[in-house]
Amino acid sequence: MSVPLLLFTCNTLLAKENSDNSTNQATESIDNIAPFAEWSPLLRAAFRGHNSTVLSLINQGARVSSQDHDQRTPLMYAAFKGHNEIILTLLKKGADIDQTDKDGLSALFWAVRGGYVDTASLLIKQGAKINIQDKKLNSPLLWAIRGNLESIAIALINAQANVDLADKNGMNPLIVASERDDLATVKLLLAAKAKTDVEDKFGRSPLWIATEREQLSIVEQLLAGGAPVNQADKRGQTPLMRAALHGRVDLCRLLIENGANIGLASNNGNSALHFAASNGHTDIINLLMANKAKLELRNSFGYSAIMLASERGYLNAVNRLLSYQPDLTHKNKHGDTALTLARNNGHMDIARQIKASTKE
Repeated sequence: MSVPLLLFTCNTLLAKENSDNSTNQATESIDNIAPFAEWSPLLRAAFRGHNSTVLSLINQGARVSSQDHDQRTPLMYAAFKGHNEIILTLLKKGADIDQTDKDGLSALFWAVRGGYVDTASLLIKQGAKINIQDKKLNSPLLWAIRGNLESIAIALINAQANVDLADKNGMNPLIVASERDDLATVKLLLAAKAKTDVEDKFGRSPLWIATEREQLSIVEQLLAGGAPVNQADKRGQTPLMRAALHGRVDLCRLLIENGANIGLASNNGNSALHFAASNGHTDIINLLMANKAKLELRNSFGYSAIMLASERGYLNAVNRLLSYQPDLTHKNKHGDTALTLARNNGHMDIARQIKASTKE
């Protein structure tokens, strides 16, 4: 059949099925990526959900694997729109279930993007590759988690999807779920034996991220699932350091109870006590000191905890640290003590407290 005749046949069939709303559908598109007017008749019919038209066009010679300029096929558009009957028709007529578009996306990806759990399940049942990755190394499971599509994530996991498959940035399902504060999915992944010692390109583990986002329930779940409590990012910062920085005494206590090493220091030599002192978190200073934190530990720039608190003007933190009788003669790399740091930064109340302490 010639192309003009095929177009005429398609338009006639579509008009019969949609005479009441053909004007609106004539401009229908997907994310403004592929103008509807540029699609082949089969692509149009598959997108609109007209199974009889799809079947008629194929029987008249339309290629089941025809593509638009983004290399998307009728099967992909049917999956995106949740047209299960058309999917079965196309597969029966020889459509490649795992064919990908220019971005490396298969029909299963498009079913996930459309949010259709029944369509995703159908494609899985028909043999679609569940661990296929696009050009950015995303998997259908990652897409489902990023889209808050728990039912599709469950379907993929039940079909034995690889729960540890990461994208090009090292983001795997458990890291993404932790970053999105998605407790339900974290539980789901841990039940599926997801690895907890993974990290993204910045060296951030799921536990590090959950701590950074101050998600106590997720931190609890990850620790119960065996997450390494002292796993640091590429700056050498551990979850305990981040909890101390944010002033979360509950998280600090939980991490310590689960084996967090208080004596560890970051690449710049800062311990959890440094982070607590430099942000004025008195309760955390008390907790760390009660667990034998190193009061005199100095970072790469020669700062002890009390020097940081003095420089930044945290009077309560300075008073608390003074109660543990620190060595006030220590100097940083610029020759400053806690007293001179307080004076130079205009914190005269702190300077007076330090001066009084030295007299004692």
